[in-house]
Amino acid sequence: MKPKFTFRHFSFLLVLVVLLTTCGGNNNSDQEVDAIIPENQTFEATEQDNTSSVAMSDMNSLESFDQNTGTYIFSDDDAVKGLKEGQVVLFEGHSL
Repeated sequence: MKPKFTFRHFSFLLVLVVLLTTCGGNNNSDQEVDAIIPENQTFEATEQDNTSSVAMSDMNSLESFDQNTGTYIFSDDDAVKGLKEGQVVLFEGHSL
């Protein structure tokens, strides 16, 4: 008796072929990468009038940051006790 080749067999083979052809990866190093590659830059900042900074050790008490409002919430008041409204603040290791 000759085995039947059904739609079920065909669909299994189709899925297998698709998986084998798409999972090979592309190791072509000459190809352009379409991704954002982050840069890590370090700058020296000099405080001027109306400027303050929060040290990296105090940044450990940063609980949250709201990017929309620019609000920083710290768990330790001592970390930010010297800040005044309207100052430019340099947050070490984070942002300014």
